[in-house]
Amino acid sequence: MRTLEARDLWLGELTTNGVSPWTIRNYKSATDIAFVTIANRRGVAATLLVITDIDKDDLVASLAGHVDITNPDGQCRKRAQSTMATFSTALRSFFSWCVETEKLDRNPMARVKRPKSPVRVPKAMGSEQCKQLLEAAAGSRSAARDTLMVLLGLTMGMRLAEMSSVKPDDFYPSLEAPTHLRIVGKGNKERRVPVPTVVREALTAWLPLREEQLKRWGVRAETLFLSQRVRADGSMNVSRETVGQVYERVLLSAGLYQKGRRVHVARHSFATLILEAGADILTVSELLGHSSIATTHVYIKANPERMMTAVEANPLAQSLTPTP
Repeated sequence: MRTLEARDLWLGELTTNGVSPWTIRNYKSATDIAFVTIANRRGVAATLLVITDIDKDDLVASLAGHVDITNPDGQCRKRAQSTMATFSTALRSFFSWCVETEKLDRNPMARVKRPKSPVRVPKAMGSEQCKQLLEAAAGSRSAARDTLMVLLGLTMGMRLAEMSSVKPDDFYPSLEAPTHLRIVGKGNKERRVPVPTVVREALTAWLPLREEQLKRWGVRAETLFLSQRVRADGSMNVSRETVGQVYERVLLSAGLYQKGRRVHVARHSFATLILEAGADILTVSELLGHSSIATTHVYIKANPERMMTAVEANPLAQSLTPTP
């Protein structure tokens, strides 16, 4: 079977299973680069590359060839560890799928060493900075919308994609008196997160304005938040770009904008602050919708003071005295 044909089937299956468009895009880009490199190495066109011809050496060569990147000024630099990790993960996932679907007998990536993924400390904000962010949202031109949007990140830990896709019907048991919000996260993983009082109040302030805007334009919208204008499909469903722009503008207004600080800073801050308040890591992992608790552990690593407090709180550490 031609490699690109198999790759397109794999990406189609991932899309059907709810994998995010951003992951699909990254996986397609990584495999495009790898298969062109392998095809050049074997002296054939990428469209003619047969999947059974690819071996471990081909894949190692494609990874090695992707490490270096030449800047416009001609200088060479190394790609980020995270970029190489994504590149490797895409290939590993594809060839595992090939074995599962019996297109290959053996996985040529099985014995290829994984690039080391960097452990990043989340760029979280403290409680005072979070208050500054909310004050900036309350002073914006669309105060009700922006305040609710910021609160969904700061008090419920929602991702950008989750904010842009959340619908009024996702509030449970009703929009008028919600106690929980149904959130569909990465990989279509569903979780129900309690709705705090401050979010219910912000929701009450935003909904009448939302209805007013829809009536004024004479259109519909499925999403809780609205776009700036009517879209090509005749709706005012909000886009990811609009949510990102709101956060960026509010961060700038609050004097809190830094490189790398975007919507995710609210989610990081939510996790860090509730851990500091005493929440256990299993609860935090569930609230964030992490598929693995290992992902949540980065917040503990980001707070060594909390780790020391936990160690000192051990009754044995307090009651035992060292033997001279």
